[in-house]
Amino acid sequence: MGLKSEGRAVSYAWTKHSPFVYRPNMKRLTVLFLLGIAGIALGVMIGMPLMSVTFVGIALMPVALLIPPRTRVDATGDRVVAHRQPVHRNTAFWLSLVCGFVSVAMFTLMATGASQAWRLVIPALAAASVAPILGVASYRDRGPLVISSEGVTFGNGARYVFGDATIVFRELSNGVPSVTFESMDSGVHRSTRLLTRPYNLDFDSVMSTLDHLQECCADGRAVTAAEIEAMLTAAPPDVGVGETVTITVPVGAG
Repeated sequence: MGLKSEGRAVSYAWTKHSPFVYRPNMKRLTVLFLLGIAGIALGVMIGMPLMSVTFVGIALMPVALLIPPRTRVDATGDRVVAHRQPVHRNTAFWLSLVCGFVSVAMFTLMATGASQAWRLVIPALAAASVAPILGVASYRDRGPLVISSEGVTFGNGARYVFGDATIVFRELSNGVPSVTFESMDSGVHRSTRLLTRPYNLDFDSVMSTLDHLQECCADGRAVTAAEIEAMLTAAPPDVGVGETVTITVPVGAG
């Protein structure tokens, strides 16, 4: 079923693709926080301030992840911009900082000739190797998601055009739903995975929006930015997995 504008509202087919609901693991977050506090205290007791700084990052990680997420979706011109969560909610960024602090602390101990510090060389090298990898991962997932009636552009510059790209629903091994974009560019296969939690958007609303934008593109029908915004931020109806219903959502003036 295609999009249908009704005055200040839009009706379209909405499908429940996944039963997944994110819930923070409070036990793990509590253990991580207590580990950080214990590490801070131990660093102070044995006179290793760099160790304490490292564990400050570990203690703050679960606190940052418990800060309520924000949703920011702007309709500008003929496109919609969905902004990612602030950097403090990026776990790869936090882990890269922690690994960086760990490697600096260990190399400093070895450079100052601390007793038995040579034993730290392997974990120091491991932390120094992991830190840039995680840093690159957090940087690669930067920027907003831009959606128009023509296609989708990721923050890293990857762009997929409706009609040319394949957009499919895939469930990860941990049950998290994702959207996979695939296309051929000059004979080279490209693939990008989209997770909707970093934008604090409902997965099924995003997937249903993409499904219908593809359909409208195939039929040669334009969709306004205000309609796309309305569909992306639609409240999910109470239906079972695999069910498709027609919903009507109000359209703003954007």
